[in-house]
Amino acid sequence: MRPGADWLAWLLQFAAGLVAGLLLGLAMLWSRNGMRSLWLGSDLIPAFLSGWALVGAGLASWHGDRLWLGRSFRVLPPDGVTHSRTSRIASLTAAVAGGLLVARVILLHLQS
Repeated sequence: MRPGADWLAWLLQFAAGLVAGLLLGLAMLWSRNGMRSLWLGSDLIPAFLSGWALVGAGLASWHGDRLWLGRSFRVLPPDGVTHSRTSRIASLTAAVAGGLLVARVILLHLQS
C-alpha cells in the first residue's frame, strides 16, 4: 500500500514556493528600467504577481526539496516527495492556474 501525502511538508513547500514565485514576479517587473517605470500597468500588477506566486507554489509543492537543492546534493539525495492523488492535483492546479493568470495578464498588456 502506498503512503499518502505528507501534508505538512507539502504546505511548507507550497508556502516557500509562494514567496519564491512572488520574488521572481517582482524581479520580472523591475527588470527593464528599475522601479521608477514599471513595464506593466498598475491595474495588472497584482494579478501578475499572484500568477507567478501560484506557479512557484505549484512547482515547489510538486518537486519538494529537489527543486531547491537540484543536483548539488550528491552524497545523500533528497527524499522523493510523497504525494497522494489530491496533493498531485492541488500542485498541478496551482501551477496551471498561475501560468494561465500570467498569460492572461501578458495578453491584456499586449492588447493595450
